Amino acid sequence: MVAPGKAGTGLSGEEWMCMGEKMIKFFEEAERLGGFQGKARLAMLSLTPSHQARIIPDTPENLRKLQGAIEQLKTELQQQK
Repeated sequence: MVAPGKAGTGLSGEEWMCMGEKMIKFFEEAERLGGFQGKARLAMLSLTPSHQARIIPDTPENLRKLQGAIEQLKTELQQQK
């Protein structure tokens, strides 16, 4: 049986299950830190819309991009205090 949405993606079952799980955590943290504005700012800094985080693979490159963006967001929020 093929997982929903997996057909035609070229991804193995394991890769499909890892789609965006870690990336979503970054957006959850951004929302916790700064509400909707924090989440939107993370999207702008990382050039990754939050709704895309669910379908983009958790590759090292994508995770590095979001890690850098969340660190920048934290710095900006600290400066606002």
